[in-house]
This record gives sequence, structure tokens and C-alpha cells, in this order.
Amino acid sequence: MQKLTIVYGNEGGYTPGDAYDLYFADDYMLKEWIFRKGNQKEPSMATTWEDYAEINGLKLAQTHKNNEGFKLYFTNLEVK
Repeated sequence: MQKLTIVYGNEGGYTPGDAYDLYFADDYMLKEWIFRKGNQKEPSMATTWEDYAEINGLKLAQTHKNNEGFKLYFTNLEVK
């Protein structure tokens, strides 16, 4: 997979100083997301991006989970 890292500045925004690592496949679909509070080296949270649904031409991940038992899923998605 390929990796894109986003690091926010220390001032302003929703997550000042935090970093996000986005892992994606050759088709550019996200497979995993890692949040690193304060741009620390170790992950604060990591989740998968899976169970994609295509709705009106948009591909949306319906499930996010991790190895610690966290699971977030979406149902009845709509694009208006």
C-alpha cells in the first residue's frame, strides 16, 4: 500500500498538531487510517476502511474497525 501523511499546524483547526496517516491501494481506495495525537510516533488510534458501497458514483466505506474490538459501521447511506 501507499501512505499519505497529513500533519496539522500547532495553531487553529480541529486537531492542532495532530497527524493522520492514510494507507491506500493502487486503486486509491483507503484501506486504513491512523491517528497520531500531537504527531507522536506511536498511533493513538488505527481503523480499517472496508465494506465499500458505491452510491451515485461515490465509493463510501461502511465499516471501520480495529484489533481492540472497536467497530463503527454505517447503514442506509444516501447521497443527495
